[in-house]
Amino acid sequence: MRTLSHSGVQATPRRQPDRAELVGEDTCSAGGISARSSTPVLTLCRELLAQGMSSDQAVEVYIAAVGTALPIEQKPAGGPQ
Repeated sequence: MRTLSHSGVQATPRRQPDRAELVGEDTCSAGGISARSSTPVLTLCRELLAQGMSSDQAVEVYIAAVGTALPIEQKPAGGPQ
C-alpha cells in the first residue's frame, strides 16, 4: 500500500473502493491508498477523486478498531459535512 502525505506521493487505486478505514487520528486507507494528515478522510477522498474515482460513488468510512461507520453527510451543494 502506498502512502500519501502533504508531499503528494501518488498511488493508483486497483478498483473503486466502497469502504475506507480510519486508523488513529491521522490515517485513512481505501483501495490501496493510505492518506496521512490532520484531515485524513478528506485527504483520502480528494486523492481518490484525483485518481479517477467517480464522485457519484459512495465510500463508507469505518473506525478500524471498532468497525463502526462514521456518519458523513453531504451538503446540498455536494460537499461533505
